[in-house]
Amino acid sequence: MLLSLFLFTVSCEMNQSADFKARDKFHVLVDTVFIDVPAFTSPNLISLFTAKIENTEHLIGYNYQNHSIDIYNLKNRVYKTTIPLKRDGPDFVSGVRALDLYSDEQFIIADDYHLTLLDFNGQVLERFSINIENSELKGFDFLEGRVMVNRNSGLQYDPSNQSLILEAYFFRPFDPLIHSPYLTEVNLKEKAISLIDLPDLSSRFVYENNYGELRGINFLRIGDSLILNPKFSSDVHLVTNGESSSYQLRSSYTDNLAEPLKLMNGSLSESRVQHQLKSVQFYPMVWDPFQELFYRAHKSQLDDLNQESEFFLTIADKDFRKVLEFKLPEGYYIFPIIASDGVLFSAFNKHDDKLELIRYRFSR
Repeated sequence: MLLSLFLFTVSCEMNQSADFKARDKFHVLVDTVFIDVPAFTSPNLISLFTAKIENTEHLIGYNYQNHSIDIYNLKNRVYKTTIPLKRDGPDFVSGVRALDLYSDEQFIIADDYHLTLLDFNGQVLERFSINIENSELKGFDFLEGRVMVNRNSGLQYDPSNQSLILEAYFFRPFDPLIHSPYLTEVNLKEKAISLIDLPDLSSRFVYENNYGELRGINFLRIGDSLILNPKFSSDVHLVTNGESSSYQLRSSYTDNLAEPLKLMNGSLSESRVQHQLKSVQFYPMVWDPFQELFYRAHKSQLDDLNQESEFFLTIADKDFRKVLEFKLPEGYYIFPIIASDGVLFSAFNKHDDKLELIRYRFSR
């Protein structure tokens, strides 16, 4: 069911990059999609993505209220099915930090300690521990620390070699690398984990300052390339075949570099969580192959925690040249959902009986 809430075209000339030619004005078409939700479920979905099932585009997400995977036919705007997840027993799924389609008949789910392959009936087919102390994955001997799922970047699963990406942090007291994250590749076919070599970027990701919860790397995998951007900086780095290039994708609305955690009398002046909430923060780059654009959301810095954060979307072309930036509307999750007919953002806490998606389509 599609109801057009507002539909208009805007010639966007503000906050474009200086080298974006005036004759190439960027037009934005905005409308709202509503999909009815059955009474036995809810529209409370996260980890949303689109995928082809039976040659039809579907919207898939984790329903955190019902602990299920919900699937909607995006082409016909109708609910399709729910896959209940079990909290105990041999088919347990303790939680969902990231979700992806593993094959036409299977999902891969990541929680804090496991990677789980699950069929469309909710049956666990295989499970891999990512706990260093008891993991079946080969290669953990290189790591003295922990690996974890980046909830914002997701798994970046590549079906061509059955691999995905996890972050790693080393536990080395008094080591200057203590605040520096690493990326690892997990090959599910080989049941092995290995560090991803980023030779030209090592100096950029060895942080002289403590950025606390902002120290992680956002990442996007496109073919043989990795697109990396720190959570505390607007800079973007492209790594292809061991060579790197860097780009400044600066915001016109906020700071472009977060302040590090400060020491006061030998102790942190504020908690890591307070620092994260108050700081400007940049989220992963997202590639839209249909409109050939990159999207990156970020949140504004706050003077105190009584303020409300504002969120912005930066749009860049395939060469990382900024073409548009605007404030995102309130009441929607800030993570872009790439669909064949536009980029979508899901509403939260607006309805009990329908899924609401705001859709943006761009043209020059």
